[in-house]
Amino acid sequence: MANNYPESNVVKLAGPGVPGMEGDAPLYHYDVPPEDLTTLLANPVKYLEQRGMGREQGIAPDGRMDIVFTSPDRVWDGSQWIEDEGGIEPRHCCCYVTDSKSVCTPHHHKQ
Repeated sequence: MANNYPESNVVKLAGPGVPGMEGDAPLYHYDVPPEDLTTLLANPVKYLEQRGMGREQGIAPDGRMDIVFTSPDRVWDGSQWIEDEGGIEPRHCCCYVTDSKSVCTPHHHKQ
């Protein structure tokens, strides 16, 4: 899998080519930097394809993708869930995708 976007940190977790998980459905982890969030939401299929996660890899086989975010009230700070006091500004997100659904968790980085 070509990954021309190292900031996306694409990792295949299950599916063909993953030792011990070859028989499972394709599952990927990827990161979304704050500056990419609007691009992801505008065209999720294109965003993922550009990062090596497309129809050929078992992702978005029907050409559509749903993006779901975990609770808007909390973010992960690296060790625990904390109340999100940052408002609506874009955040780094950690996402998992399989089939036609991607679940993303916003992260808060301690200063």
